[in-house]
Amino acid sequence: MKISTREDFPGWIPGNLSKGHLDRFYFLLAGLIAADFVVYLVCAKWYKYIKSEASFSESMVGEEV
Repeated sequence: MKISTREDFPGWIPGNLSKGHLDRFYFLLAGLIAADFVVYLVCAKWYKYIKSEASFSESMVGEEV
């Protein structure tokens, strides 16, 4: 691909994958996913369910309109 390549840089996926260091990219993705999961766990721990009042249809039972 001519778009992602330059003079000394082979681009996103070079001919030799060992020189492309795709492992670093996947470690970065794994780290970001782990950080996102930690944030999710913190938010889930702080979340408190608030029971709402009866729905509109339940509150209208027995009332004259």
